[in-house]
Amino acid sequence: MNKSECRAKAWEQIRKLSQSQKEWASQAIIDELISSKVFKSAKTICIYMNMDCEPSTYDLIGLCLALEKTVCVPKIYTDGSMKPIIISPYTDFGKDLYGILTPAKGKVAPFIDLSITPLLAFDNELNRLGKGKAFYDNFFVDYPCKKIGIAFDCQGFDKIPIEDHDVKMDMIITEKRVIFNDGVVIENDMLGEIE
Repeated sequence: MNKSECRAKAWEQIRKLSQSQKEWASQAIIDELISSKVFKSAKTICIYMNMDCEPSTYDLIGLCLALEKTVCVPKIYTDGSMKPIIISPYTDFGKDLYGILTPAKGKVAPFIDLSITPLLAFDNELNRLGKGKAFYDNFFVDYPCKKIGIAFDCQGFDKIPIEDHDVKMDMIITEKRVIFNDGVVIENDMLGEIE
């Protein structure tokens, strides 16, 4: 299976989820994420603004602001670069060329401790497949940090195709499992099946 086929299969799986399933899964993912040591210790966090096909991050952003963490969201520039923009509860947002909510203006963070990263597909070796623009792969060159990928469990594959420039995650969290960088996979049996 090549990257295009993998992306198509992942989109097919996501489309099968109802809105209530996505909401339930998003909450389960965020609950697991905020209990992690890496989240608790991070002071400056970059969190993507989700689209409908991705686990929701809006409550997570609100929680991080309430915890007085420095919160950044990614902003894509016309030169193809992506930078972390510091936000506050008063930040004005608009949609970018991809339909993603983006700060209208703001200061670029000089560094980040942790990136909460969207995945279109993933495997148990912490490989990530995005939407094909390499924004995050390039971003991590300029902003080395801990990387937690979050996705719905149906986006997981036994093995996804990767290239040399593809950046692995340090941890991947779904509503059903957590995959760690030492290869350990913890199944979340307590959550049961999505209804």
